Amino acid sequence: MLVLLLLLVSAGWPAFAAPKDAKASPLSVVNIGGRTYLTGNLATLANRLVKTPAMRFILVAVEQCRGAQVRGFVGRSGVGLTAYFPLSIAGCFESPNGGPGGGPGGPCLQGFETPLSPDPTGVAGLPGGQPRSYVMFAGSSARVCEDISTQVPGGVWARTGASIPGLPAGSLALVKCQLATASALWDYLGQPTQTLPASKATYWLNDYYFQSGSTERLAGVPSCLGVEVALP
Repeated sequence: MLVLLLLLVSAGWPAFAAPKDAKASPLSVVNIGGRTYLTGNLATLANRLVKTPAMRFILVAVEQCRGAQVRGFVGRSGVGLTAYFPLSIAGCFESPNGGPGGGPGGPCLQGFETPLSPDPTGVAGLPGGQPRSYVMFAGSSARVCEDISTQVPGGVWARTGASIPGLPAGSLALVKCQLATASALWDYLGQPTQTLPASKATYWLNDYYFQSGSTERLAGVPSCLGVEVALP
Protein backbone atom coordinates (compact mmCIF):
# COMPACT_ATOMS: atom_id res chain seq x y z
CA MET A 1 0.00 0.00 0.00
CA LEU A 2 2.83 2.43 0.85
CA VAL A 3 4.52 1.77 -2.51
CA LEU A 4 1.24 2.50 -4.32
CA LEU A 5 0.83 5.78 -2.43
CA LEU A 6 4.38 6.87 -3.26
CA LEU A 7 3.78 6.17 -6.94
CA LEU A 8 0.64 8.27 -6.88
CA VAL A 9 2.09 11.28 -5.09
CA SER A 10 5.13 11.32 -7.35
CA ALA A 11 3.13 11.16 -10.59
CA GLY A 12 3.78 14.83 -11.31
CA TRP A 13 0.21 15.94 -12.10
CA PRO A 14 -0.45 19.64 -11.51
CA ALA A 15 -2.08 20.24 -8.15
CA PHE A 16 -5.55 21.70 -7.82
CA ALA A 17 -6.07 24.37 -5.19
CA ALA A 18 -7.79 23.19 -2.05
CA PRO A 19 -10.83 25.11 -0.84
CA LYS A 20 -9.66 27.99 1.34
CA ASP A 21 -11.35 26.58 4.41
CA ALA A 22 -10.00 23.06 3.90
CA LYS A 23 -7.90 21.77 6.77
CA ALA A 24 -5.20 19.18 6.38
CA SER A 25 -6.27 15.86 7.86
CA PRO A 26 -4.12 12.82 8.47
CA LEU A 27 -4.43 9.85 6.19
CA SER A 28 -6.70 7.14 7.50
CA VAL A 29 -7.64 3.60 6.55
CA VAL A 30 -11.18 2.35 5.97
CA ASN A 31 -12.46 -1.12 5.20
CA ILE A 32 -15.38 -1.18 2.76
CA GLY A 33 -16.96 -4.54 2.09
CA GLY A 34 -13.77 -6.31 3.13
CA ARG A 35 -11.51 -4.11 0.96
CA THR A 36 -8.95 -1.71 2.44
CA TYR A 37 -8.58 1.88 1.24
CA LEU A 38 -6.23 4.66 2.24
CA THR A 39 -8.17 7.93 2.34
CA GLY A 40 -7.39 11.59 2.85
CA ASN A 41 -8.86 14.99 2.07
CA LEU A 42 -7.90 17.30 -0.77
CA ALA A 43 -5.02 18.83 1.20
CA THR A 44 -3.41 15.45 1.91
CA LEU A 45 -4.17 13.05 -0.92
CA ALA A 46 -6.78 13.91 -3.54
CA ASN A 47 -4.75 16.59 -5.31
CA ARG A 48 -1.99 14.03 -5.97
CA LEU A 49 -4.12 11.22 -7.34
CA VAL A 50 -3.53 9.89 -10.81
CA LYS A 51 -6.43 11.81 -12.31
CA THR A 52 -8.81 10.38 -14.86
CA PRO A 53 -10.80 12.93 -16.91
CA ALA A 54 -13.78 12.21 -14.65
CA MET A 55 -11.76 13.05 -11.53
CA ARG A 56 -10.47 16.23 -13.16
CA PHE A 57 -14.06 17.17 -13.94
CA ILE A 58 -15.00 16.88 -10.26
CA LEU A 59 -11.99 18.85 -9.02
CA VAL A 60 -12.60 21.71 -11.44
CA ALA A 61 -16.34 21.70 -10.76
CA VAL A 62 -16.00 22.13 -6.99
CA GLU A 63 -12.87 24.29 -6.93
CA GLN A 64 -14.90 27.38 -5.97
CA CYS A 65 -17.11 25.61 -3.41
CA ARG A 66 -15.80 26.67 -0.01
CA GLY A 67 -18.00 24.16 1.79
CA ALA A 68 -17.10 21.18 -0.39
CA GLN A 69 -15.81 18.03 1.28
CA VAL A 70 -13.40 16.32 -1.14
CA ARG A 71 -11.65 13.03 -0.44
CA GLY A 72 -9.45 10.61 -2.32
CA PHE A 73 -9.44 6.84 -1.90
CA VAL A 74 -6.56 4.49 -2.82
CA GLY A 75 -6.89 0.72 -2.74
CA ARG A 76 -5.82 -2.44 -4.54
CA SER A 77 -8.90 -2.16 -6.77
CA GLY A 78 -7.94 1.34 -7.94
CA VAL A 79 -8.47 4.94 -6.93
CA GLY A 80 -11.52 7.12 -6.42
CA LEU A 81 -12.60 10.66 -5.62
CA THR A 82 -15.67 11.92 -3.78
CA ALA A 83 -17.01 15.44 -3.30
CA TYR A 84 -20.13 16.80 -1.66
CA PHE A 85 -21.50 20.02 -0.27
CA PRO A 86 -24.80 21.29 1.17
CA LEU A 87 -27.44 21.79 -1.50
CA SER A 88 -28.06 25.22 0.03
CA ILE A 89 -24.74 26.46 -1.42
CA ALA A 90 -25.10 24.80 -4.83
CA GLY A 91 -24.67 28.21 -6.46
CA CYS A 92 -20.90 27.81 -6.03
CA PHE A 93 -20.87 24.90 -8.45
CA GLU A 94 -19.70 25.48 -12.01
CA SER A 95 -19.94 22.88 -14.74
CA PRO A 96 -16.58 22.73 -16.56
CA ASN A 97 -16.93 23.53 -20.25
CA GLY A 98 -20.68 23.16 -20.12
CA GLY A 99 -20.73 19.68 -18.63
CA PRO A 100 -19.22 16.23 -18.99
CA GLY A 101 -20.31 15.83 -22.62
CA GLY A 102 -17.57 14.44 -24.80
CA GLY A 103 -16.99 11.40 -22.66
CA PRO A 104 -14.81 11.85 -19.56
CA GLY A 105 -14.60 8.07 -19.58
CA GLY A 106 -13.89 5.75 -16.70
CA PRO A 107 -16.20 3.24 -15.08
CA CYS A 108 -18.19 5.97 -13.32
CA LEU A 109 -18.84 9.67 -12.99
CA GLN A 110 -21.92 10.43 -10.93
CA GLY A 111 -23.36 13.80 -9.89
CA PHE A 112 -26.69 13.97 -8.06
CA GLU A 113 -28.81 15.58 -5.37
CA THR A 114 -29.45 13.34 -2.38
CA PRO A 115 -33.03 12.02 -2.14
CA LEU A 116 -35.87 14.34 -1.26
CA SER A 117 -37.51 11.37 0.51
CA PRO A 118 -34.75 9.17 1.95
CA ASP A 119 -37.20 7.19 4.11
CA PRO A 120 -40.22 6.63 1.82
CA THR A 121 -41.79 3.89 3.94
CA GLY A 122 -41.00 5.45 7.33
CA VAL A 123 -38.98 2.48 8.60
CA ALA A 124 -35.99 4.59 9.69
CA GLY A 125 -38.11 7.14 11.55
CA LEU A 126 -36.39 10.09 9.88
CA PRO A 127 -38.06 13.47 10.47
CA GLY A 128 -39.03 15.55 7.46
CA GLY A 129 -36.87 18.33 6.12
CA GLN A 130 -33.57 16.44 6.26
CA PRO A 131 -30.58 18.49 4.97
CA ARG A 132 -29.71 17.58 1.40
CA SER A 133 -26.39 17.56 -0.42
CA TYR A 134 -25.05 17.66 -3.94
CA VAL A 135 -22.71 14.72 -4.41
CA MET A 136 -20.16 13.65 -7.02
CA PHE A 137 -17.92 10.61 -7.25
CA ALA A 138 -15.62 8.98 -9.79
CA GLY A 139 -13.52 5.83 -9.68
CA SER A 140 -10.95 4.01 -11.77
CA SER A 141 -12.66 0.60 -11.50
CA ALA A 142 -16.14 -0.79 -11.06
CA ARG A 143 -15.32 -2.04 -7.57
CA VAL A 144 -14.05 1.35 -6.46
CA CYS A 145 -17.15 3.05 -7.87
CA GLU A 146 -19.42 0.79 -5.86
CA ASP A 147 -17.42 1.17 -2.68
CA ILE A 148 -17.00 4.96 -2.68
CA SER A 149 -20.74 5.37 -3.22
CA THR A 150 -20.97 4.34 0.45
CA GLN A 151 -18.64 7.17 1.50
CA VAL A 152 -20.93 10.07 0.60
CA PRO A 153 -24.21 11.39 2.02
CA GLY A 154 -27.52 10.11 0.71
CA GLY A 155 -29.27 6.84 0.07
CA VAL A 156 -32.74 5.44 0.64
CA TRP A 157 -33.81 3.41 3.66
CA ALA A 158 -35.99 0.31 3.56
CA ARG A 159 -36.23 -3.20 4.95
CA THR A 160 -34.97 -6.28 3.16
CA GLY A 161 -37.48 -8.90 2.06
CA ALA A 162 -35.04 -11.79 1.72
CA SER A 163 -32.02 -13.16 3.55
CA ILE A 164 -28.53 -12.91 2.09
CA PRO A 165 -25.24 -13.84 3.78
CA GLY A 166 -24.67 -11.44 6.67
CA LEU A 167 -28.04 -9.70 6.31
CA PRO A 168 -31.24 -11.42 7.52
CA ALA A 169 -34.62 -10.72 6.00
CA GLY A 170 -36.31 -7.76 7.68
CA SER A 171 -33.05 -5.88 8.23
CA LEU A 172 -33.08 -2.10 8.02
CA ALA A 173 -30.80 -1.22 5.11
CA LEU A 174 -29.55 1.79 3.15
CA VAL A 175 -29.13 1.57 -0.63
CA LYS A 176 -26.22 3.70 -1.86
CA CYS A 177 -26.20 2.93 -5.60
CA GLN A 178 -28.11 0.79 -8.07
CA LEU A 179 -27.05 -1.31 -11.06
CA ALA A 180 -29.44 -2.29 -13.85
CA THR A 181 -28.63 -5.51 -15.71
CA ALA A 182 -30.51 -7.33 -18.46
CA SER A 183 -32.21 -9.54 -15.89
CA ALA A 184 -32.69 -7.40 -12.77
CA LEU A 185 -32.09 -4.18 -10.88
CA TRP A 186 -29.51 -4.64 -8.12
CA ASP A 187 -29.03 -2.55 -4.99
CA TYR A 188 -25.66 -1.96 -3.34
CA LEU A 189 -26.33 -1.62 0.37
CA GLY A 190 -23.95 0.08 2.79
CA GLN A 191 -23.99 -0.19 6.56
CA PRO A 192 -25.12 3.23 7.88
CA THR A 193 -22.61 5.20 9.96
CA GLN A 194 -22.70 8.50 11.82
CA THR A 195 -19.57 9.93 10.20
CA LEU A 196 -17.71 9.77 6.89
CA PRO A 197 -15.35 8.32 5.82
CA ALA A 198 -16.05 5.09 7.67
CA SER A 199 -15.46 1.38 7.50
CA LYS A 200 -18.64 -0.55 6.74
CA ALA A 201 -20.07 -3.81 5.52
CA THR A 202 -21.66 -3.86 2.06
CA TYR A 203 -24.13 -6.18 0.34
CA TRP A 204 -25.68 -6.77 -3.09
CA LEU A 205 -29.45 -7.35 -3.04
CA ASN A 206 -31.91 -7.84 -5.88
CA ASP A 207 -34.11 -4.73 -5.79
CA TYR A 208 -37.19 -6.97 -5.87
CA TYR A 209 -36.41 -7.75 -2.22
CA PHE A 210 -35.71 -4.15 -1.15
CA GLN A 211 -39.03 -2.97 0.27
CA SER A 212 -38.85 0.71 -0.68
CA GLY A 213 -42.27 0.79 -2.34
CA SER A 214 -40.71 1.14 -5.79
CA THR A 215 -39.62 -1.34 -8.43
CA GLU A 216 -37.71 1.24 -10.51
CA ARG A 217 -34.54 3.30 -10.07
CA LEU A 218 -34.88 5.37 -6.92
CA ALA A 219 -34.80 9.16 -7.28
CA GLY A 220 -31.60 10.58 -5.82
CA VAL A 221 -29.77 7.23 -5.77
CA PRO A 222 -26.89 7.09 -8.27
CA SER A 223 -26.02 4.36 -10.68
CA CYS A 224 -23.08 2.27 -9.53
CA LEU A 225 -21.52 2.54 -13.00
CA GLY A 226 -21.63 4.85 -15.99
CA VAL A 227 -21.77 8.62 -16.46
CA GLU A 228 -24.78 10.44 -15.03
CA VAL A 229 -24.38 14.06 -13.94
CA ALA A 230 -27.52 15.96 -12.95
CA LEU A 231 -26.37 19.53 -12.41
CA PRO A 232 -27.71 21.28 -9.28
